[in-house]
Amino acid sequence: MDQLLVDLHDTEDFFHFYQVPYDKKIVAVARLHILKKFNQFLVQEDLLAGNPRDPATWEKQRFQLIRAYEVFVHSTPIQEKVFPVFHQNTETFIPLSKIKRGK
Repeated sequence: MDQLLVDLHDTEDFFHFYQVPYDKKIVAVARLHILKKFNQFLVQEDLLAGNPRDPATWEKQRFQLIRAYEVFVHSTPIQEKVFPVFHQNTETFIPLSKIKRGK
C-alpha cells in the first residue's frame, strides 16, 4: 500500500482524500467495516499496491471506496460480516441435566 494511504488516520480521512461525500451517521456505525470492505475491494481489483498519486489509479480506488460505503448504506455490519469474529461459532450447548435448580 502506498505510504500516502498509510498516512490516513481515520475513515473520514479516506473520504476526504478520495472526495467522497458521506453520511456521518453511517460512518459512525460502520467505520471499520467500510474500511475493511474497501480493503477487500482493493485486493479483489488488484489496486492495493496502486499509486494513488496517479489520477487513473486514484479514480479506480475512489470507486472502490464508494462501493464499500454503499454496501453499508443498504446493509448493516452484522449482515455483511466482514470481520472473522462474525463467522465464529459462539453457540454453547448445555444439556438440561447440567442445569441445577436454585433454592
